[in-house]
Amino acid sequence: MAWNILASQYKTGNLCLSFLQGTFLMVQLDLSNGRSDRGYSSVALGLRALQSGGLNRSDGYTSLQDKADQEDWKRITWAFFMIDRNYNASRNYSICLRDKHFTLPFPSPDATGSDHEGPTSCGRLYDAPGNLGKKVDNGIMACLIRLSSIWGKLTEYVFEPSDADKLPPWQSGSTLAGLESDWMQFQTHFADTHRYMNVDFRRRAREEPGSRTYLSTWLCVQFLFHSVQALLHHPFVITSKLRQYGQNIPSTFLQKSHESSVIHSRWIARFVREMAEVDFELYDPFIGYLCAIAATIQLEHTQSKKQQVARLAKNDYKTLVAFVTGLSAYWGNMRVLADRLNKIAERRKDYGSLYDNQGEFSGILPCMPASSDLPRMSAEDEALMWDILDFGTSCSFAKVSIFDASCSSPDQHMEGVSVLPPLDDFFPTGHDVVGEVVVNQQTPRAQEHQQATNSLDRILPPEWPISDTDEMGLTMPDVPDWMLFGGYLPEQL
Repeated sequence: MAWNILASQYKTGNLCLSFLQGTFLMVQLDLSNGRSDRGYSSVALGLRALQSGGLNRSDGYTSLQDKADQEDWKRITWAFFMIDRNYNASRNYSICLRDKHFTLPFPSPDATGSDHEGPTSCGRLYDAPGNLGKKVDNGIMACLIRLSSIWGKLTEYVFEPSDADKLPPWQSGSTLAGLESDWMQFQTHFADTHRYMNVDFRRRAREEPGSRTYLSTWLCVQFLFHSVQALLHHPFVITSKLRQYGQNIPSTFLQKSHESSVIHSRWIARFVREMAEVDFELYDPFIGYLCAIAATIQLEHTQSKKQQVARLAKNDYKTLVAFVTGLSAYWGNMRVLADRLNKIAERRKDYGSLYDNQGEFSGILPCMPASSDLPRMSAEDEALMWDILDFGTSCSFAKVSIFDASCSSPDQHMEGVSVLPPLDDFFPTGHDVVGEVVVNQQTPRAQEHQQATNSLDRILPPEWPISDTDEMGLTMPDVPDWMLFGGYLPEQL
């Protein structure tokens, strides 16, 4: 019925606000249900419709006299901007409109521009040079938009083909150096009021029900902020990028990448646990995807010779996979992603790691490592890892070809769907498990689930591939204890 309404409006050329809002909601449903072919087309349609009306530019709002109308149009424009960067940057798709095309103001902190969480927004994605470094609070949504911009550029870098003429990632002027600069520049715009230590998430989640909207967006900012560093320095990504550079890879560059990936992936697991502590749930599949990226990093350390490191890595990995598995009760693409995480864990013992010799990354090696010394995974394992990192492949499990006239219904074409055990086998009756928390609410599935405990062993399939024995395997360099085992990290968000 929804598609009939939208198709009717499209046929008459009535591409109004309600049409774009409805199209955006259908994009989310299509991508989560495996209809990426239609979902990506709808993203492009929405962005081009907005561009044709000039609503991606500042001067596109001069004809809108009503402030509420201006806010609604700004919000749908930025919504398409973010979903374009969250989903379209992959091996098979590219971003529809570049950042430079978006000169419109950020949305106000709420629809009326009167939210107590911050002043009325007047910032833009690209501020004038004189404004760089000024901490002006444009609201938490503006922070999420800025991070989405960085995320779009990051995923394009991750999935771009190898280019022997590109600067090595450790050199000034390289793409990686530019992304690091953008990430740090973001922090100059990040007002102190939104920092982790000042927000006091767990207390506010318990005591201030009215802060739900702000805290939800704040959590998305935190997940994305740490995921930028986690993916940028992901051991698999770093290994893939370094293969073309031959000799003399700086060992300190490898050490820094290792530390960044460990620290920021652990923060992602930490936020999942903190949400569980206060019964605060996020159901966005994109957050599940970010957790999957962090999980593959923690997987590197589940077989560490250091028992404490291995134990922490196993706990973080289980926490992250459990969160993705919980989301699979709502979204088909999360079921596909959870299945892939189980498969990569089962195959972990068969491939090497960038950090096989990590104990030697002290900066005083007798010679620098060469790309030929970097471990290689089998072609099958590499393909599986790319499928986990490429969110688009998790959104394409409904095999419907846009060129096949015989494909009339997506429900008739569900080949390639995850082979995870049925959710009923390990989800509780009347509840859904998200992370480590039992969520009391109606589920979208017809059947009831069995009663669960707080144990992750009840959440995960019985054949969980990571054992609790202290097997000999990877090692971890001697990094300061505060990086891995400390309490709050004051320098983080």
